Amino acid sequence: MLIIRPAHETDYEQIVALFNAQTGSNMSADRYAADARNRPADMDAVRVVAHLPDGRFAGYGFAGVDDEVERNFTVTVRVDEACRGLGAGTGLLRALANWARARGAARLEATLNQRQAEQLGWAARRGFVTEGLVTRSELKLAGWQPDSFISAVTAAEEGGIRFTTLAEAGATEENLRRFHGLCKDLEHDVPGRAPKFPPYEAWRAHIETDPSWDPACVLLAVDGAEWVALSFFEKQSDGSWYTRITGVHPAHRGRGLGTAIKVAAVRLAHASDVPYISTYNHNVNAAMVAINRQLGYEAVHTLVQIHLPL
Repeated sequence: MLIIRPAHETDYEQIVALFNAQTGSNMSADRYAADARNRPADMDAVRVVAHLPDGRFAGYGFAGVDDEVERNFTVTVRVDEACRGLGAGTGLLRALANWARARGAARLEATLNQRQAEQLGWAARRGFVTEGLVTRSELKLAGWQPDSFISAVTAAEEGGIRFTTLAEAGATEENLRRFHGLCKDLEHDVPGRAPKFPPYEAWRAHIETDPSWDPACVLLAVDGAEWVALSFFEKQSDGSWYTRITGVHPAHRGRGLGTAIKVAAVRLAHASDVPYISTYNHNVNAAMVAINRQLGYEAVHTLVQIHLPL
């Protein structure tokens, strides 16, 4: 009989091994455990694992709130390829759906690679509905020439804008709170579903142990004393930078700062000898996609956003 039970920290090694095998990542069990511990208490989450009757680890599942205000629930189910077709995925999804339904969830949201036809078919047969596409793009920085784009930065600087990093401004408590607040303001403009910026205390606790965080990777556009735009990178284990958030404060739009902050951010990465930078864009965000293409970003793969009505 298939066994579905809550995950314990002793399961994290197997969970992370399966995650890394299926995604090509290199997350550590310690990092996974730290992320679980630092999750805000008001953002409910559950982790479950599946074992076959013979004791083999078959897979795991996660469901949790990713927005403390709107109470959106996300779900992830991963099954070892050697154990597929034995009911582990269905059992994990059922357990997670029951958990979420008991907490008032109206739907479960998930993301899959567009190339994962088998998994997309599995999800569709269980009632998941497709709602949007998000494309990952990468910009190789070896030989990148900013000459044809630097006019946007020059125009912004001539208009009184100063570009600086959070490290240069000082990663003080006051500035970290300012940065966190601007990120929360900007995330509301991200089309489709995007990971929500966590509350300040949880975010601050997270960055203290997060190897991807570096104030030198946060570029700010400053107008007088105001922070009017930013581009926030996260360092990746292969030396690349991932674009977490880029945006212009609503009160300062229409001044060409969107292109300027993007170009200045690429210039910062290039000067830091970063091999490439990556980003995700929703398919409806035509303006940002166009800017990225002009800068030289190339599409790598597309993710499908789906949800399961409960």
